[in-house]
Amino acid sequence: MSNLSLPASLSFLTSHLPSACLSVGVSSLPARNIFQTIGDFFAAKSGKNRISYMTASENEIKLLHFQGDELVSEKTLGINQLEHLEMSEGITDDGLIHLLHIHVGEIKSINKKGIKKVVSHYFKCMPPLLGQNAAPIQDVTDIVWAQQSKKRMHEILQSWPALIEARLAEEFRIAEEKRRQEEEEKRLALEEKIRIKEARIQAKIEAKRLKKEAKERLIEEKRQKKEA
Repeated sequence: MSNLSLPASLSFLTSHLPSACLSVGVSSLPARNIFQTIGDFFAAKSGKNRISYMTASENEIKLLHFQGDELVSEKTLGINQLEHLEMSEGITDDGLIHLLHIHVGEIKSINKKGIKKVVSHYFKCMPPLLGQNAAPIQDVTDIVWAQQSKKRMHEILQSWPALIEARLAEEFRIAEEKRRQEEEEKRLALEEKIRIKEARIQAKIEAKRLKKEAKERLIEEKRQKKEA
């Protein structure tokens, strides 16, 4: 359960928030296919609107997708999973609500060559001015809280690009150090292989020399015996 104190209009989120959650916002809905869109239409007719919330802590963001008061899916993106984060500010089309445009690149996998497969995500984050079942928040205290929560979201995420860049730089340094170490190990292994090969060649040459000397010694001994 989160330590973040939520207003009454958003209290239903409490059990779904990360323990270190510091901020909550309303996010744009994820892409929907035609069949899901039709389902959303009839669900909304029965009073179960879809809405997505975005939460942030110091090291992760989490998306919570609701249908009415039911959590239908969620996704967590830790800062260490991200290849980049870009953020810009904007306003809604009616010019009334300030929002954040958030683009992130999620690292899905890294192959043996160190090449990353990155999946892009876009979130449009607004103050959580919509509560349970997407009903507008009316209480002035809750509205102020929602504005401050979105502001806190901005404060948290604006530090992420530098943190991500520093992490990637450190990962690159470690990878380069490992690569150099592996290259050095390969060089030493190759030198050892060459040394062993040369030692074997020298051993064969020395064996042939000793064999030749022994043969010549025998010939000389036989010659000396004949002369005696």
